Amino acid sequence: MAVQYYKGWFRAKRRPSHPIDEATARELHEKCQLYVAVLVDGERLKCFIEINDDYFGVGFLDELCREYLVYGFTEKHPGRLFLSQSVYRVFVADTDKLATACRASFDVNGTAKFENSDRVRGTRSTKVVQADLAGNWEDYPEFGDYDSITQLERTSTRIE
Repeated sequence: MAVQYYKGWFRAKRRPSHPIDEATARELHEKCQLYVAVLVDGERLKCFIEINDDYFGVGFLDELCREYLVYGFTEKHPGRLFLSQSVYRVFVADTDKLATACRASFDVNGTAKFENSDRVRGTRSTKVVQADLAGNWEDYPEFGDYDSITQLERTSTRIE
């Protein structure tokens, strides 16, 4: 998979903005300053990683470049990131209209909170549980090595 670098991601237009070269992106990474890495498979944008200070946001993209899954990692210990939030969205057909969403927030103490909303039925629910969140920890990625934080399945996280 190829990696392209940009100054940002324009969410409203579902595309990256202001391309930068790899050397500039590397410098921004080393200074913990804002840049975006986009993973591209052939012609298709698979996901983007927004890196800024102690935050790594990963936006997984569907075939229409809509963010259907978002992971938010924060640096909780030097060199260690923790998956502190995720959002999973289901859209109505080929529109930007949201059908359902599940927002999860995780705390290093093992608390996991899930908020589900169904826009079609007009319902909401919240659940708070204790969980084994060992799978939420990742090492701070080296520049260009985003495999660990772009894993779709986070199988080592266990909800009890």
